[in-house]
Amino acid sequence: GAAEALDVSSKNNQLSAKITSVHSIGVSVGAFAANAFARKYKAQYPESHVKLTLLDPFTGRGLFGPNYGRDNFGLDVDVAEQYLNTDDPVPTTNSPLPLCKVYDVTDADERNTFVPPKGESMHTWPLVYYSRYGYRRNNQDT
Repeated sequence: GAAEALDVSSKNNQLSAKITSVHSIGVSVGAFAANAFARKYKAQYPESHVKLTLLDPFTGRGLFGPNYGRDNFGLDVDVAEQYLNTDDPVPTTNSPLPLCKVYDVTDADERNTFVPPKGESMHTWPLVYYSRYGYRRNNQDT
């Protein structure tokens, strides 16, 4: 996570220095990389506005880090949001994160017509919801 983020937001990168707003999005286990990038970018460019969006994030980090996501996802960024559903079979993805604004899409009306792709579960629903409805609604001013 953090090592990769360091390379992406290198202080020597002139483009990074000119960027005033960054939106990092992570899906499931990709939440780890998205969060690491967002935190590192904010630390290196504190004047930048950094937004983190996590879509049904996997929050456990092995046997010794079951609360990693709860304690770290959204830390040190300007805006952090989580889209989750509370009834999918993927472990550690069904609880709200205290450092994020939480959008629970479990009972969203739009879900009534959603059918997961073949071989997939409802773990895909927060990603689909965000791509169809949430992004435009929540990014009109950012």
